[in-house]
Amino acid sequence: MTKQPDATFRDGGLKATIWKNESEKGHYYSTKLSRSYQDKEGEWQETSYLRDNDLLRSGSLLTRAHDHVREQKQQREPSQTQDPAQNGDDRKADFAKQRSNPAQSQGRSQEQGRAR
Repeated sequence: MTKQPDATFRDGGLKATIWKNESEKGHYYSTKLSRSYQDKEGEWQETSYLRDNDLLRSGSLLTRAHDHVREQKQQREPSQTQDPAQNGDDRKADFAKQRSNPAQSQGRSQEQGRAR
């Protein structure tokens, strides 16, 4: 019996395959990113080397893989992944707010400077 991947995401010849693994400390996930191509004889091959036009699509696939793993962890371990301080979500949210409204974050820091 062969082990099946937990999930596979594809974009053209690119593929991100997510594997769920077990260890003494619990389970963890690993992801393999690969590109399929045909060789000179017309046989399908797989490589981990990417071309320049594969890079952005690879990033998108890896984002999807990350989201999948995070969802799986939340379903299996809700108490560990729900804490924003533990997984850095509070810093990400603050950064996103600053990027979406830079004038407001600049105004806040100027007000804080005046209050001192």
